[in-house]
Amino acid sequence: MGLGMMTAAIRDRATTIRVVDGGLTTIQTPSRADYWFGHGYRLDFTPTGAELAALRLRGRRYFGALPGIQKFTIVWENDVAGQAADVRDEKIEETNVLSFQTEAWGILDPGVFPLKSDEDWRGVERLILEEAEVEHESYNRWVTSCHRAAVAEGRAELFGYERDGELIAFVGAYFEGSLGRFVTPYTLVGERGRGLFGVCVQWLFATASRRGIDRLVLEAEPRGYQERIYRRLGAQIVSRMHADVVVATDDGENRARA
Repeated sequence: MGLGMMTAAIRDRATTIRVVDGGLTTIQTPSRADYWFGHGYRLDFTPTGAELAALRLRGRRYFGALPGIQKFTIVWENDVAGQAADVRDEKIEETNVLSFQTEAWGILDPGVFPLKSDEDWRGVERLILEEAEVEHESYNRWVTSCHRAAVAEGRAELFGYERDGELIAFVGAYFEGSLGRFVTPYTLVGERGRGLFGVCVQWLFATASRRGIDRLVLEAEPRGYQERIYRRLGAQIVSRMHADVVVATDDGENRARA
């Protein structure tokens, strides 16, 4: 299993229900009706075209029968060279897996602080919900509660930055063994481009290093602005994730794709 899948499992165990059924890892979320990427299959192999078609059919039968689920994903990981030629499809989404070496942290900004209090978590929720579409609100509240529980239990750390008493940016990660997996970082829209991710992530690196975490892993769209920021801070691309996003109940579209 690649580094992307291994570390995604660290985070996903906190925010999803994971079941191994017939050799396949299936994930679902408790608030599963309103966010598609909380449902689907996580593969430890690269599927052929025939295998992908069979998984689409299996997933439509399974996820399409559950209340409210509109889409599910089939996710796998390859090296940076790409994926098997017979499963190339314009609907398959690709993200790069990037890895930070945690000993690369530098001077720590005193304005950054660990997120612990009720007010801190209300600020996290506000930032997440700022970008969320209305129908995704319950899922994002659920994810915030998962992050808070993980921090309280010592399985995660989140760090934030305030301006005038308001949380305007945060980063965080889940930890297990010698690896860590980022949660999605957020910066208030009007505060972006000012290096807040960088100053917050240095605290995360320092904390991870003290905990014996060698690498922190995240994903980003290839050649996007976020990837450029991460690479400036020392991240290296190690692999590529592929996600086949399948409409669970649209039989006509999915028959055509399969």
